Amino acid sequence: MATFALAWGVAHHQGPRPTDEDAWCVLPALGGRPGTLFAGVFDGHGGAEAARLAADLLPRLFLEALAAQPPGAPEAVPHAFVHAYTTASERICSQTASGTTAATLWVTPHGVWHAHVGDSRIVRVAGGQVHRLTRDHRVRDPQEFARLQALGAQFWGPYVVLPDGRGLAVARALGDPAFARFVIPTPEVGFLPPPHQETTLVVACDGLWDVVSDAEAGALAAGHADAHQAAHHLVEEALTRNTTDNVTVLVVRITPRSQ
Repeated sequence: MATFALAWGVAHHQGPRPTDEDAWCVLPALGGRPGTLFAGVFDGHGGAEAARLAADLLPRLFLEALAAQPPGAPEAVPHAFVHAYTTASERICSQTASGTTAATLWVTPHGVWHAHVGDSRIVRVAGGQVHRLTRDHRVRDPQEFARLQALGAQFWGPYVVLPDGRGLAVARALGDPAFARFVIPTPEVGFLPPPHQETTLVVACDGLWDVVSDAEAGALAAGHADAHQAAHHLVEEALTRNTTDNVTVLVVRITPRSQ
């Protein structure tokens, strides 16, 4: 089992939008589990309620589902993520018409799990290399477009649309009860083994990614010794580049300790 130092920082700005629909969570030692971190970024649409509910519900539902799995079961974490996302979406749909993306991390001494729906993105920086860990679940993504098309969805440009004219650019999300036939809450889940070198993870909504590339964000984040300063620098960079959206950035740094 690896040992490491763990640091994180979050920065946020409403940007030019008249409303703020982003939310986030950072929970070290979730459920009394030392050396762990559950964290996520949520980008709401159609209102702020879904994002705020997701930030509250997902950690609790994930922990409950994880505790219900047999100890050491290889699929325990993926099952816990899928259960948490789908159950959170059901509860959100019962309380609001809004929806939200979600990009979450479960950092443990045994490795890092990540799960997401929508176009909030997770990028890894290690050894000077930047690698995107997530796939943007947008309607224009070929895989998502084919799935929507097979369900009989209608499109207008980059949006899936309903007969009443409402549209969404994301093909997966939590909430959005009006789009339940097409827009699904099933997350994609991935895993990273315990890092052998310092690793920085950048989790952010599209308010960052619309104006800052993966490589640029990775270089900026890795260039700061302090994760909090890195997150703030990335938000400031998005604002400087005239992002049109709310901006939320989470930076997590994992530094292996010498044995």
